[in-house]
Amino acid sequence: MLGRMVAAGMIQLGREALCVWGWCEGFFGAATASGESMGSASAWIPGGCASGTGAQGLRGKWWLLFCECHSHSHSNRHSHSTPTVVLTPTPTVIPAPLPSPTTAPASQFTIDVRFPDNSLTPTQQSIVRNAALRWQQIIVGDQPDLPPTTIRADECDRGFPSTPLNFPIDDLLVEVRARNLGNERILGGAAPCFVRASNGLPFYSVVLFNSQNLSALEERGDLPITALHELGHALGFLPIVWDPKGLTVGLVGRDQPTPPGYDPRFIGPRAVSAFATLGGNAPSVPLENEFGEGSRDSHWRENVLGRELMTSRIDRGVANPLSILTIEAMADIGYDVNPAAADGFALGRGRGVSQPLELQELELTLPLQQFDAEGRRVGDPQA
Repeated sequence: MLGRMVAAGMIQLGREALCVWGWCEGFFGAATASGESMGSASAWIPGGCASGTGAQGLRGKWWLLFCECHSHSHSNRHSHSTPTVVLTPTPTVIPAPLPSPTTAPASQFTIDVRFPDNSLTPTQQSIVRNAALRWQQIIVGDQPDLPPTTIRADECDRGFPSTPLNFPIDDLLVEVRARNLGNERILGGAAPCFVRASNGLPFYSVVLFNSQNLSALEERGDLPITALHELGHALGFLPIVWDPKGLTVGLVGRDQPTPPGYDPRFIGPRAVSAFATLGGNAPSVPLENEFGEGSRDSHWRENVLGRELMTSRIDRGVANPLSILTIEAMADIGYDVNPAAADGFALGRGRGVSQPLELQELELTLPLQQFDAEGRRVGDPQA
């Protein structure tokens, strides 16, 4: 049995209610998240561009929920006269469809997101589910199913799990609640609780939002990126998963003050290779070394990685990419990933970025425990 303090991600917002996503910049006209046409549109999305009249062909895609669409006047369009064309009837020829230049691997990985109560509204639940779908584009390999276990309700924390885990789990079960956390600047946290003994990857994790500000978070358009970031922690983007695999160096204990010259590093070979591809000039990837317990060690270093999704800050009004670096770090901890699903990213913050939102950590004391392929608790004398 393992037992230690688990650092879990949360986002702390400033006072301005500004959108943090910039994926829909460049709309010529606009399209609503529900797919309603509001003019001809062209949208930047992970992996390329999509265009067309309105967004009817895009309805239901996860990334529509991750956008803040900005409409522009139709007067921006250039008028063109249409010449007269005489059509000569010809036999109709239906061209054969062209093969896609790249075919994304079909994901075998399932994130089963459950909401044990009504603390999140249906629209908030939908946003979290769509964040999980985005991660399923990244992580594609199946994990060993867990048979029914003896895990009891509330064994991880109050309300987690909501019921005994006496049923099979494929591949990751995440329970999500909102709760009054007593501080309006805290948005919540996430962490694994139970992991597979065979590979150290979680099969049960928790995400906790703050009911004091959840509605405002949704209204500002900040909930999608918050959910995406927190699910990254739920998947194992945390030292408690990295350290047993030997993927970090230089970290001090969570209860220790930050020493002078503190320089924690992630040394997973695939992440290091991705860092070099992005222009990094070090044989390791820098982890956050400041901002206190709320950010330190559990994120990429802000002053190096800038706008990347898993840094300790989120930039307003621009994309915060889920980059090849984070994807390859997920490969280092044991997941089978799809690097082609990465968002475009460059090191540094770039130009025209406003004051970023703050990311810190909500510490959840969760008894991280291992279970074998038979669903038995490792180290339990009764197993």
